[in-house]
Amino acid sequence: MPAHADEIRPALLDIKEQNTGLFSVTWKVPMRGDRVLAITPVLPGSLKLLGTPTVQITPGVQIQTTSYKNNTTSLTGQRIVIDGLPAVQTDVLLLIQMQNGTQYSSILRPGSPEDIIPKQASKLQVASDYWRLGTIHILEGVDHLSFVFALLLIVIGLRRSTQIL
Repeated sequence: MPAHADEIRPALLDIKEQNTGLFSVTWKVPMRGDRVLAITPVLPGSLKLLGTPTVQITPGVQIQTTSYKNNTTSLTGQRIVIDGLPAVQTDVLLLIQMQNGTQYSSILRPGSPEDIIPKQASKLQVASDYWRLGTIHILEGVDHLSFVFALLLIVIGLRRSTQIL
């Protein structure tokens, strides 16, 4: 009998500073069949497009790579929004890497499709974001809850059998 599991296929918005003020932006969007999810990143207004984006389609995902020039001194305090995210059931992993080594990551969900880039992300905030993503994913799926329940039954059964010995 076939079994079907949840797909975990978040989109990815990866922003990397290559040189001072020059950014490489990779936007990976999951596809359902031959359709790309109707979500689009809205980057800070200080980023100006350089050249033409390149688009590559691989099985299950569309990857768009673009280059931008930043017209201000910093991206901190600026807002990133994912248009269309409230209408789809996926998350977006946001990764930002600056040339000076500063990194920031966040998870944008349908209920909170925007983020403000902080000066410095705390490790606690990053851990909290990933913990929340995993917890919500487990709690939303009956198959996941059944698996956790089965693990508990195994552990309880092992304890009883070692107590008997």
